[in-house]
Amino acid sequence: MDVVDVWLIGDGTPHPELELLYPLLDPAERQRADTAISQEDREEFIVAHAALRYIVGGRLGVPPEQVRWTIGPHGKPEVRGADLGPRVNLSHSRGLCMVAMTQSRRVGVDVQGLISDSAATSLARRFFPVHEARLVAEAAADEGRVGQFARLWARKEAVVKAAGFRLTQGLAVPVHGVGPVTVELVGDGRSQSYRVADIETPPGHRAAVALAGDEDFQVALRRWTWPGVGQVDATTHPQEAVQR
Repeated sequence: MDVVDVWLIGDGTPHPELELLYPLLDPAERQRADTAISQEDREEFIVAHAALRYIVGGRLGVPPEQVRWTIGPHGKPEVRGADLGPRVNLSHSRGLCMVAMTQSRRVGVDVQGLISDSAATSLARRFFPVHEARLVAEAAADEGRVGQFARLWARKEAVVKAAGFRLTQGLAVPVHGVGPVTVELVGDGRSQSYRVADIETPPGHRAAVALAGDEDFQVALRRWTWPGVGQVDATTHPQEAVQR
């Protein structure tokens, strides 16, 4: 069975000074960091992308600043020469970042911070299929509605990112279901199945990971710590064990 490694980054974990992480980024990443809306967003971006470089560089056996990307038609970055190396994806939201990596299957990961109850029901009604919008609206109390919305949205984004499509190509695709679900996504003249599963997160977030194909996989969930600061712990779960 395939294994997808998922690292949690942030959530209060100490990190090196930004002045040490910023030089690891390439010019395009630095430009995106420098145009962030807020200092908080800038810090989150730098930390997430520096950690991604450490993780990928560790797998490739190169320093983090030497990792190079190829950008897909819809902006998804892939490790240059990915046909011979790992497939990787990154997501970050409200202080929590996630990196997912597999050896061969295309992968997408998404983490969502919980939003307000009114925003969740409004966005679900606007973008989700009717039955999923109803699931959000009829969930019990505020936490149930916002949690249900974030869980479904994270699944959709994970599938779209695995495919390398635009988000608008996946919002109307049904992803609801108990346990891991298989999603059929059509876009850019092709149809492909994706297997998507929820990931355990700290309170205030929901997350999901998707792999190309309908075969099951395992999730090795890790908490990232920076080199020289503690250890990186890993717990491997069967896909079914990480569902809510």
